[in-house]
Amino acid sequence: MNKKLLLLPAVITAVIIGSLGYMGIQEVSAHQSMSTDFGTIIIGHDNEPSFGHEKGVWLGMHATEVILRDGDNTISDAKLYVDKYYFKDVKAYNKAKSLSDATQISLGNSLSEVRGEDGTYHSNQVIADGIYGYHIYGDVTDVDSVDVTLFCLHPDMDNPGKFEDGPNAPSEFDFGCPRDINDLKFPSKNKK
Repeated sequence: MNKKLLLLPAVITAVIIGSLGYMGIQEVSAHQSMSTDFGTIIIGHDNEPSFGHEKGVWLGMHATEVILRDGDNTISDAKLYVDKYYFKDVKAYNKAKSLSDATQISLGNSLSEVRGEDGTYHSNQVIADGIYGYHIYGDVTDVDSVDVTLFCLHPDMDNPGKFEDGPNAPSEFDFGCPRDINDLKFPSKNKK
């Protein structure tokens, strides 16, 4: 048998494992981390980078994702809620004087723990292109609670942290705002 053919499965396996490792690094970097009294809260969208819904192209399903950690340990059984704030574009965000100026607001959404992923909580949603902010609050343990507000980061924001609130807000490491799925098309219709 040809020795090159024997090496092929090993090469394919190495490429797949290397790619999975890279994707794991990419996911973590797309979330925002903040130190708190109980440990760390990590916020972002699942399946980063996120893209807004584009009919016939992309569903736009990206849950609000919250991960709770105390050092190397995850924190399960928290009772968490999220208020969601959406601005249709960066111009609307920059113009806003308060959270009540958001294009759309959804209050009191439950964050449910993801089965098989201790310490990870989701609130499902189908997103659009725009600016997203999340006010996360609730009981983490019998004695600890959380109350933070964080927004995605867009390069054209005048004041990225103006609505952020929490122990270390505004954070310099924000999760990314949804990108335009059309930027991935080749050839692109978005000429730059």
